[in-house]
Amino acid sequence: MSPLVAVCVCTRARPKMLRRCLMSLRRQTLDPTRLRMKAIVVDNNDEPEARPIYEEMCDDPDGTGLVHCPEPGIPRARNAAIDAALRAGADYIAFLDDDEVAPENWIASLVEALRALGADAVQGGVRHHRIDLADDLSDLVDIEPCLTRADVAATLDWEACESLATCNVVLKAHLVRPPLALRFDESMRYTGGSDRELFMRAHKAGARLVRVYGIDVLEDLHEERQALSYQAARAFAAGSNYFARMTKNEPAPVAAMRITMRAVDRSVTGLVKLAIAAALLLLHRRSALRQWRKGCAQLCFAAGCVSPVAGVRANPYRNIQGA
Repeated sequence: MSPLVAVCVCTRARPKMLRRCLMSLRRQTLDPTRLRMKAIVVDNNDEPEARPIYEEMCDDPDGTGLVHCPEPGIPRARNAAIDAALRAGADYIAFLDDDEVAPENWIASLVEALRALGADAVQGGVRHHRIDLADDLSDLVDIEPCLTRADVAATLDWEACESLATCNVVLKAHLVRPPLALRFDESMRYTGGSDRELFMRAHKAGARLVRVYGIDVLEDLHEERQALSYQAARAFAAGSNYFARMTKNEPAPVAAMRITMRAVDRSVTGLVKLAIAAALLLLHRRSALRQWRKGCAQLCFAAGCVSPVAGVRANPYRNIQGA
């Protein structure tokens, strides 16, 4: 029997997006002699809501791929997904966000990249796209597909990393089985960053982590996330989370050095981008605004890196439904 990949989707209060995400999983093209797929949906609503959508979109006669996790918090939901994937006998575990849509050969390409690169975990990219929540995927026909299996071995562009995120990732199941038995840190429920922290622990335990280019999924272009205030808050949280995972997983002197270097680097980069924005203001207003946004984000990340020293930590999910 061919290896099994469990594709995990954690969801809360976004039924239309969930339906669209699962529809894209149902359309995955797989060679059954090389790979089988099972969808795992973790319903993180207080009261279960995902079953009708799951039963419509997923071929799962015994219903073992649907898990209700009523305690809110994305690390808890992800851990529930891992447990369900292991019960299903998964050889690989992938994560996809519920507001994302995967091209038809996404999971086959991602697993093939993992195999070709000899990696323990591989993360693809995310492209923002305005996704129509209609009943079919016809509005995405013009989106270029992922790399094919032949492309993966021949032309894949990649880089080794010390941490990854779960928005488009696949990992070998041995990372979450004993003796390593990695799980997401549930104390990071409100701060975010539990995915990068888990993969940092995997890296320190000897896992080979790789980021690949050309195996992308599409994320819905949320209007509210285009605001500068949102992007600044997200960058600040990312810096705060960088501080958290460094201090948790590195010796104090190493953590202090790396945090300081990252904060200085982002501060300098941010100031340079703001200077470029000022120079472009009269010549090309749109480019100036783009550089201004990037500069502000870099400075907010730098501020987040050092803010915990003063007792200030980002809490981006505390008041957000779906945390």
